[in-house]
Amino acid sequence: MPVEKRRQRLVWIGNGMAGMRSVEDVLALEPDSFELTIIGGEPVRSYNRILLSSALQGEVSVDSIYSQPEAWFSDHQINLYLGETVEWIDSDEKMVLTDHQRTIPYDKLIIATGSSPFVLPVPGHDMEGVFTFRTMDDCQELLKTSSKYKRATVIGGGLLGLEAAKGFIHMGMSVDVVHRASSLMERQLDPTAAGLLQQELEAQGMRFHLDKETTSITGSDRVERVNFSDNSFIDTDIVIMSAGVRPNISLAIKNGIKTNRGILVNDRMCTSVTDIYAVGECVEHRELIYGMVKPLYEQSKVLAQELCGLDGALFRGTTLSTQLKIPGVDLFSVGEVTESSRTNSIMYMDEANSHYKRLFFKGDCLTGAILYGSTDGSTRLVDLVAHQTELSSTEKNQLLYTEGDSDSFIADMPSSELICQCNAVSKKEIIQAVQKEGLATVDEVKSCTKAASSCGGCKTLVSNLLTYIQSDQFDEIVETVPALCTCTTYTEAEIVEGMYRHELTSIEAIHSFYEWKDTGGCHFCAGALTYYLSVLDPMYIPFHFKENAVKQTDGRYAVSLPFYQGTNDAEGFRKIAQYLQQYPEARMNITTYSELHLTGIEKDDLATVWKIFSLPSKALLENRLLITNSIDRCACNQSAALTISSEMNDWFAWIPLPHTTKLSVQACSHSALHGDIQIAKSVVGWEIHIGEGEENQLFYIMPTEKEVTELLPILVQYYRQTAYFQESIGSWMNRMGQIHVREMIYDSGFALDRMDDLNETRMFVKHHLNLDMKELV
Repeated sequence: MPVEKRRQRLVWIGNGMAGMRSVEDVLALEPDSFELTIIGGEPVRSYNRILLSSALQGEVSVDSIYSQPEAWFSDHQINLYLGETVEWIDSDEKMVLTDHQRTIPYDKLIIATGSSPFVLPVPGHDMEGVFTFRTMDDCQELLKTSSKYKRATVIGGGLLGLEAAKGFIHMGMSVDVVHRASSLMERQLDPTAAGLLQQELEAQGMRFHLDKETTSITGSDRVERVNFSDNSFIDTDIVIMSAGVRPNISLAIKNGIKTNRGILVNDRMCTSVTDIYAVGECVEHRELIYGMVKPLYEQSKVLAQELCGLDGALFRGTTLSTQLKIPGVDLFSVGEVTESSRTNSIMYMDEANSHYKRLFFKGDCLTGAILYGSTDGSTRLVDLVAHQTELSSTEKNQLLYTEGDSDSFIADMPSSELICQCNAVSKKEIIQAVQKEGLATVDEVKSCTKAASSCGGCKTLVSNLLTYIQSDQFDEIVETVPALCTCTTYTEAEIVEGMYRHELTSIEAIHSFYEWKDTGGCHFCAGALTYYLSVLDPMYIPFHFKENAVKQTDGRYAVSLPFYQGTNDAEGFRKIAQYLQQYPEARMNITTYSELHLTGIEKDDLATVWKIFSLPSKALLENRLLITNSIDRCACNQSAALTISSEMNDWFAWIPLPHTTKLSVQACSHSALHGDIQIAKSVVGWEIHIGEGEENQLFYIMPTEKEVTELLPILVQYYRQTAYFQESIGSWMNRMGQIHVREMIYDSGFALDRMDDLNETRMFVKHHLNLDMKELV
C-alpha cells in the first residue's frame, strides 16, 4: 500500500490582516497541499483592525469585524494557537518555540508580527487611563471606560487619531486632539485641505491644539492632565496615544534575520534566512514600510504564490492613497502631495460647497492629488499616479474641473477601473457578480467580491454602483470570458489553474475532473490540453511530435533539413548532392526560415532520408520557433547575428510554443525586419522588437550579444509558461504588460528558475529524440 506523501508545513507567526490574507490566498491556490499552523499573540481570532475605529464610532459592532467565523479554522484543518507568542526560531532544525513551551516544526515560516503603537516616552505614559488604540482589547476597554468618564484627549492628529476622536464624540464625550505639527494629517494634506478638515471636525465637536509638544501626563490615582512644553495643559479623564506605529522586529533581530526599520524582504517576500518569509507592517521593502491595507494585501498575494511554487508574481511597491472614515467628511489623498522645485500643481476651490482639489505634477505626469468635499474620480487618480501617464493640458483641466452627480460619474467610469483599491476589485467584477449571483445589497457584494470589506472607504462607491446597476440608465454590456471550446463550460484560465492545483497530468484526468461533454474532445481543446500538459511536464512534449515529413498533393512527401545560422559545412552539402544524385526526381529549395526543403520523396524512402541526414523520425511541425537571418549585400559582420540564431535554435528547435513564432535576426539595419520577434543591431546595441503590425513595440535595447543570448531564452520560456494556447507573443506582451515582462526577465532569481525549467525540458526532449534516432540505425 503506497505511503501518503507528507504535506508541507507552513507556519505563520501572527494572525493579523496581512498574515491571514496570505493564508486565505494560499488556500485559494492550493487548498489541500499544506499543513497550516497559525500562532497568534492576541487571545482572539483574526479581525479587521481597520474597522476598530468604525466600531468605536458605532457604525459596526465589535463582533462583526472578525475576518472568519470560528468554524472556518477547523473546516480548513488549521492548527490555531491563540494568546501564544513565539520566543525562538531554530532555522537549522526548522522549528519555533513558544512561550507555552510548545515546539512547532515548519518547512516554511512566515513572520507576520505587524506593528505596535508608539507610546510617547514622557512621564506618566504608563498611568491608568492612558490607552493605545490598536487591538480589539483596546477597543473594548475604551468602550467600557467611556461610559464612566466624559473628557478624552487624543495625542496625534493623523488618520487613526482623528477616527478615534470621532468615536469618542459619538459616545458623548468632549474631545481634545493634540498634534505636534501645525496642520492635521500633514503627510497626506496641504495646509488648505487640512484647514477645511479642521473646520468640519470642529463643527462636529472636536477641539484642536496644534504645534503642541507633550512633556508629561499627570494625576493622582489616574490621569488628570496633559502638559505641554509651552506650560499650557489640558484637563482630561482619558488619554489615547495615536502618534504612529513601529514594526515588531525583535523576534527577527534575536534570530539573526536582517532588519533595518523593518524586516528586510525582497520582491518575493523572502527574508535573509532560507525558507523564512515576512509580510505586512513588520516588513521593510525597498526602504519603505507600509501601513495601508492595499500594499499589505498585494504582498500577501505575492507571498501566497511564492509559497505555492508559482512563478511570476513580484511585489514592486505600490501607490499609497488615504481616505478618512468619518461620517460627513469626504477626503482623499494619493501619492506625493508636497511642493518642491521639481513639481507644479493646479487647484480648484468651491468655497460655497467646501469642495477643494489640488493636483501635483512632475512634467506632464500626475504624482499626487488631494480631494476634499467630493472624492469622485479618486480611483482614476490612483491609476494615473501609479502608471505615470502623460497628460495633455486639456486632460489636466478635465481632471480638475469635471464635476457631476454620482450616477453620471459611475456611468462614465471605465469597467476596468478599481472600485475597491484594498482588494483590487474592479467595476466590471462587481457588475459580473451582481448579474451572476443576483446581489442586491452592499453586504452581499462585500461577501461575494471582498469589495468594501477592508478599510470600508469604498462603501459609498459600491452603493452608488449598485444603484446604477438597478436603474434604467444601466445598459453596459460586460464581456464574459468564453469557455475553452464547446466541449466544456470552463474557461481556459480555469482549466489551466485546475491542472496545476489538482495535479491533473493527463487529458483523461482533465476530461473526467471537468466533466467534458465530448470525451474525445475537439481539435482545438486536444491541442490546447496537450500543450498545457507539455508545459506542466516535459514528458508530454512527444505528443506534439508528428512524422517528420509533410505529405504533398501528389502523394509523395517533403522533409525539411535545418540549415542553421543560414550556413552549412562541406559535409552537409556533400550529403545533399549525393542524395539528389541518388534520387533524381527529388527537388530542393530554401525556405524563408533557413531550412532546406526536400520534396518528391516516396513514403518507403523516408527512413533512408532521415538516416542520411541524421534526422529523427518524429518532428515538431506546428507551433514552433522559426528562425531567419536577413543577410544582405553589405560589409556588416554577420557572425554575432548568426550566433544568436544558432543559440535560439539550440534551445527551442524541439520545444513547442503556444503559437508559431517567427524570429528574425539581423546584424545591421540595412533591411526591413519581419517576424514576431525582431532583433537588429543598431548603433546603440541590439534592438528587440516584439509583435507584428499594430502589436509591434520596442521591447528593449540590449548592449551586447551576450546579453541577448542570455535573456532572450528567458523571455521565450516565460512566454511558453504563461501564454494561452494559440496566443501570439505580441498579444501576450500586450496582455502581460511590457514593463512587467521586462522586470521579470531581469530578475536574477526568476531568470534562474526559467532557465532551469527550460534546460530540463530541452534535455528530456533531446534524450527522447536520440533514442528515436538510435532505433533507426
